[in-house]
Amino acid sequence: MADKIDYSSIKEILMPVSAAEYGQNYQSDMLSMYRGFVASAETVSERRNKANTFYLSACTGLLGANSWVAFQVGGLNYVLLSMLVGVVFAAVWMGLIASFRSLNSAKFKVIQEIEQHLPLAPYKAEEWVYKKPASYMVALSKYESYMPILFIVLYVGLGVYSLVNPPPPAA
Repeated sequence: MADKIDYSSIKEILMPVSAAEYGQNYQSDMLSMYRGFVASAETVSERRNKANTFYLSACTGLLGANSWVAFQVGGLNYVLLSMLVGVVFAAVWMGLIASFRSLNSAKFKVIQEIEQHLPLAPYKAEEWVYKKPASYMVALSKYESYMPILFIVLYVGLGVYSLVNPPPPAA
């Protein structure tokens, strides 16, 4: 088993080679790597948006299917199964949102560390403006994390409603 290295800062991990050791292309190579890393952060954001679109569409479709089951088919087993599927699907969505949030947060910490060695620090400046006390902005991840919770409440509410008010038997 390999020995675990205990780093005391992100800089030790990110920049294991000094400019003097690296040579004359240090700054230009760092800028090139910075651009690539920023592009990878943007790719994560695009994947996050696509995942949210998928889960929003799927949860809406599942809610419609659950409503149909609750009001047309009825039956305790069908209602509970459809409700459970919806709740599980929304819970998976919540986990995915948390995972993307953590990954983006880590990427932006690395980006900001690299910016300390570049002439400009646009991501650090953006974060400063965004988090100013007078700012009215709320993180998108705050809103997107409410959506799966809303669907869970709707699925459970529909399940409870259909259990209390079963549909009439089919003629």
